[in-house]
Amino acid sequence: MKSHQFSRYVRQLKGWRETVFVLALAQRALPNYQLFSEAVQLEGADRVALCLSDFWAAMSERIAENRLIAWLDDVQLRTPLAEDYDYYGVHPACDFCYLIEQALLSQINPEKPRGGDAGERSLQTVMDFLEMSEGEGLSEYKLIKLFDRSPLMQRELEFQKELVYRLRKQPFPSAEFLLQMCEFAADDGVSNIGICLTEDEDESEVEDISISDSCKEGEAE
Repeated sequence: MKSHQFSRYVRQLKGWRETVFVLALAQRALPNYQLFSEAVQLEGADRVALCLSDFWAAMSERIAENRLIAWLDDVQLRTPLAEDYDYYGVHPACDFCYLIEQALLSQINPEKPRGGDAGERSLQTVMDFLEMSEGEGLSEYKLIKLFDRSPLMQRELEFQKELVYRLRKQPFPSAEFLLQMCEFAADDGVSNIGICLTEDEDESEVEDISISDSCKEGEAE
């Protein structure tokens, strides 16, 4: 699938498909937020992961607007301000919060397209990480080369393409399909910039649940 064709397919996603596309991007970016919140001891950050899993569980039904607004308030209350931290990790954490906000807003105000911007934001998170970690002092030309050959960028693009492919094939958001999408988006606990909180089982106990577990618990609620 060529890039211009893919962009068109993303922007053609409507209704529940667009919401699930953005929600899946947020699910995959969750470890970025969790790592940051652990590092700075961000109060109440676990509420955001709970909103995410509750949102997945409710997507097979009609969600009351007041419930969506309550989740949005929870997320916005726990979104860090980048200027308050002299720490790179705040930026991918903020990008995650942006994605879950856009997923919620796509249900509150479905008339405004959000999928395309969300996909670009997730890609930008990866590019910013690559520039920070490997691109210091590189010219614009060499940065573009870095992005083109990066396995992280290829992985992100393939992930988004697979999301679109699965969503275009699915006729309705069944509970089984949503669980599959949530587990696919969790990507074995590896975020879009390669962060994995479950690599060391002893360390992963800090959060009590893995990302894939949060998908399953959300389905059960």
